[in-house]
Amino acid sequence: AESLYAQAETTWRTLFGSTHPKLANALIGLARLRALRGDLAGAREFVSQALDVRRDRLGADHPETIIAEMILAQLAGRQGEPSAIKNGRAALENLTRLLGDHHGRTLWAKECMAEILECSGDLDSAAALFRESIESERSRGRQFDPVLCDALVGLARCLMKNDMDS
Repeated sequence: AESLYAQAETTWRTLFGSTHPKLANALIGLARLRALRGDLAGAREFVSQALDVRRDRLGADHPETIIAEMILAQLAGRQGEPSAIKNGRAALENLTRLLGDHHGRTLWAKECMAEILECSGDLDSAAALFRESIESERSRGRQFDPVLCDALVGLARCLMKNDMDS
């Protein structure tokens, strides 16, 4: 899969240069693959490049730019960096302001923020955000949604960790 994303990246750079928004999508895809393989530093590098492209072409206040900021914060949180909490909260606040509290992208960002808090050891705050996301999804009538499933699993993880710490 990584070679396919790399081909897409090369093609976008060749056709449209280094600042096309589609290039950012390929870079995010490469970042996801690196993260799945445990290469969080490599993943962050790709997301940083994507963020630069999105800021340049879409602007700092565009939802896709803010999503890249959230992905970067999430990766930093997985690496235990304290700045991840501040950056994740800023991205969540900006998406909420732009898209509203119950938009799918905002709910996704809440789950990312919950994961950042979970990684930092703040399980109670993480669980609260996961619960908030679950309630929002259910209130929208979305009983069979991947965002809801991720939130349920995240909440279960936090509750299990809290039980182990007790």
